[in-house]
Amino acid sequence: KTFVSDLGDHYQNKIQIGYKKDEIVSMTIMGVAPIPEDMQKSDVAELKEVYQEEADKANSEHGVNGQAGINTSIKIANDKQTYTNVMHVDFTQMKKEDFVKLLADQGEETNTTMLKYLKGKPQDLFTYFKDQGLKEDK
Repeated sequence: KTFVSDLGDHYQNKIQIGYKKDEIVSMTIMGVAPIPEDMQKSDVAELKEVYQEEADKANSEHGVNGQAGINTSIKIANDKQTYTNVMHVDFTQMKKEDFVKLLADQGEETNTTMLKYLKGKPQDLFTYFKDQGLKEDK
């Protein structure tokens, strides 16, 4: 299931939850942002390199790089108007407690509530996201 928070002006946050029966097994967090018009003339490989460098620097500052179970990447839209910063978390390789600590280190308002939902039934997490104002992407 995917949940979206539309922040306007081509900015969006998306959270994709992977689950099997009653267990959450993965989470993919995507931040979509616009590419300035003057940079849209660059080719996709160049744009990817620029935004990947920025993402790697930020991830390094927040202790994300090198964590087992976390993969990050940058995707450039075909029209080169937006890029997406993607973080995929595989909970078969990373403890949910460690992920929540990582979010807290990034200044996210995450705490025992998020951990409770990650360890609980997927449906409860979906309801929590909806209560936070995210819309289910169908």
